[in-house]
Amino acid sequence: MPLSSFKAVFFDVGGTLISVHPSVGAVYAKHARDFGFTGTVDELNKGFRLQWKKIGGIESLGNKSGVEEEKKFWKNKKILITGADGFVGSHLAEKLIDLGANVTIIVRGTSNHGTSSYHFKNLSSNYVKKCKKIICCDISSTDIIRHIIKDNPKIIFHLAANAYVPYSFEHPLEVNEANVVGTLNILEAARQIKGIQRIICTSSSEVYGTALTKKINEHHPLNPTSPYAASKAA
Repeated sequence: MPLSSFKAVFFDVGGTLISVHPSVGAVYAKHARDFGFTGTVDELNKGFRLQWKKIGGIESLGNKSGVEEEKKFWKNKKILITGADGFVGSHLAEKLIDLGANVTIIVRGTSNHGTSSYHFKNLSSNYVKKCKKIICCDISSTDIIRHIIKDNPKIIFHLAANAYVPYSFEHPLEVNEANVVGTLNILEAARQIKGIQRIICTSSSEVYGTALTKKINEHHPLNPTSPYAASKAA
């Protein structure tokens, strides 16, 4: 499989979602053969860096000029992140805040005596305070569309999902609402924002089901085996 066919910003390895970022390209190169990519580690790293540039990323290899270029790109950039309190989302939010981005996060609140509140498990309080805005809303509700449009982000990272596979068997409609309808709402909001630069939606290796071949790449047939997997394949 030619590396030039690789276009995703994020991909899934063994159920763990990771991003293709050249600063830690060697880690991803070790997993590349699981996706059918061939070549030496150095060749794979170089290929990842080229693809990252093509999709609008900034190369940062730990050198001073690369780091400064990266900071310049993200400085004051208006970013919106759904699922910002998840494992990947929280690290992404912290990194972008450190780079100087204006980060808005969307969280699902809980209602208590007529009021709405939210709690964070992974995103530390220090970073919560540094967020430009916190939108408390259910992404499966069409209300989220106007909230996102009003925030007017330049880049959207859509990581929010109901991702617990066993739960999806007991509550398939709820999972479908969050993962399918919720994603449609995010996309509709993005469609209506003038000047938006990019929206990144994440998926899961669950969409492929049981592997038919030793190596899985994006051309592997979709074979979801759970309501959750079906919602991500949709």
